[in-house]
Amino acid sequence: MYVTIAKTSNSPMLSEVKVIGLDMISPTWSRRLCMLPVQLPTKIKWYLDLHDKGRCVVGEAYGMSSKYVDDCHECNKFSLDFESHFIQNKFAHLERTKELFIQHWNERHSDITTSLGNREPLRWYDSFLRFDDHIQTSK
Repeated sequence: MYVTIAKTSNSPMLSEVKVIGLDMISPTWSRRLCMLPVQLPTKIKWYLDLHDKGRCVVGEAYGMSSKYVDDCHECNKFSLDFESHFIQNKFAHLERTKELFIQHWNERHSDITTSLGNREPLRWYDSFLRFDDHIQTSK
């Protein structure tokens, strides 16, 4: 949590600015990243989710959307970094990328989290891949 000083007329006032954590930005990935390392079948599924621009860490932050690819160059880079570090088992790099992403999100996109409201992590049956490669999400 950051504390900032806001001046109004002659008296400074303290105001709190809350830092949104990954558990609110991307609840599913927050939970998953705490479980690393994982065994092969799970690792493959998570890698496929990270490779999908709408289901990766950043895509979940945008409400299971890939619109960030065109909207924010930094978010697109974070998406690629998460995928790369995950597949290479570079967990220290993954943790640093997570911290940088949280900082970037709080500086530039926290309004998106506020507009999406409180989100719970997806359960295994909340989304599935249809035969036409369309992701169907029940939430």
